[in-house]
Amino acid sequence: MTMHTSSSANSHASAGANSSSAVQSAVDRVRSEVERLVESAVNQGERALETVGIKPPPRRGMFPPVDVTDAPEAVIVRVDLPGVKPGGVTVDLSGSILTVAGTLPAFPPAPGASATQSERPHGTFTRSVSLPAAVDPAGVSADLKHGLLTVTLKKNAAAPSHSIPVNAVE
Repeated sequence: MTMHTSSSANSHASAGANSSSAVQSAVDRVRSEVERLVESAVNQGERALETVGIKPPPRRGMFPPVDVTDAPEAVIVRVDLPGVKPGGVTVDLSGSILTVAGTLPAFPPAPGASATQSERPHGTFTRSVSLPAAVDPAGVSADLKHGLLTVTLKKNAAAPSHSIPVNAVE
């Protein structure tokens, strides 16, 4: 399993970074919603083809199921990756976007056998999700066990609040 991080989004210290972060968060939410809508449309199309006896082609660029949990000290992302080995998946973090990519293997029928039903997805995939909180790129771990990828991303420690004195300038 390969993991890459980019902390360029975390290096902004100006007030503009907050508005930029808010815009990026909105863009990320729209991207996630578009991915969900596309996945729903593809599923409906496949079901429609199957009802008239047409077997849909294998998916390319499909999206495996993902759960994102916002815990008090970390963001936890879980991805279903049945049959994938640790060397067959990459995990990349760029700012507030986590991307998981790899290949879900196909399991063809045994010689002399034929599949009467084949629903399990296979092929290459790339899945990007927007994280609900700022995370520390150095505090990321990814574990793959029994076909479940669990990525734990430690949240950035909140900067302590403090008062800033206002000086009179004449």
